[in-house]
Amino acid sequence: MGRTRLTRHLAALVVVTLAASMLCSCAGVLGGKPEIRQKRRFLIPVEPIRGGLNDSERPYTATVQLRAFDIARSYSQIEIVVRDSRYELRRDPLHTWSQRPASLITDAVFEYLRQAQLFTRLVSDRDLLDQSPDYILNGTVTALERFDSGDRWFARLTMSMQLVRTSDSQVIWRGAITPEEELEVFNRDMAYTVQSISEILRRGMQRLVREIDFIFLNMQRRQVVTPDDLAALADSARTTPRRTTEVPEDMPSYYELIPGKLAPE
Repeated sequence: MGRTRLTRHLAALVVVTLAASMLCSCAGVLGGKPEIRQKRRFLIPVEPIRGGLNDSERPYTATVQLRAFDIARSYSQIEIVVRDSRYELRRDPLHTWSQRPASLITDAVFEYLRQAQLFTRLVSDRDLLDQSPDYILNGTVTALERFDSGDRWFARLTMSMQLVRTSDSQVIWRGAITPEEELEVFNRDMAYTVQSISEILRRGMQRLVREIDFIFLNMQRRQVVTPDDLAALADSARTTPRRTTEVPEDMPSYYELIPGKLAPE
């Protein structure tokens, strides 16, 4: 009986030893300890815009308040959204925005308008005002995502904006960044999707700033603006999309400041 127990004990010891040996071998083949991927946080910087109206008379005498943008619920979390098809999207826990997307876009739009110096006073809805603003600018983000088809990737940002005159609640201008303005991304790294989203916003704001400038210039001159006028102005501001390149070697893995500059084709 004692010999049987000893035999069983030795057999169990052999099994444990072999299992440990196999685990060590697998770890050696895979390069040791598994790599723990760090969460990466991205923001959207504001880049200089060009191509203003030649006869602009900015800044126009007006107080304009930019309200916080609304955003579709699917895009309201800080995780970057990846869409795999028309019917399926997922949040990427390892790639996040530096703040809530609605605040991220609102702050970027505010900075674009501030740099454009369109108005004598531009305020946010966080500012305390002693009187009602002359105009309220608000907007809605309807898509902020990467579309992943497996071997091709596209950056998407779609949004709409409107400018309301507070004296009579009349909408004097509407503008949008449309799905047609998406950019194909030629590198799988998420950094270049964010870079392309930044570029979509920059191009869109370059065009929208021109439109708002055009509206105020003609109101100041008491001229009527037609939809065809704005369409011609928008066409003159559009540029040819450019592709992204390789990921810089010195790009940190934990925090990303994306410059928003795409390399020419």
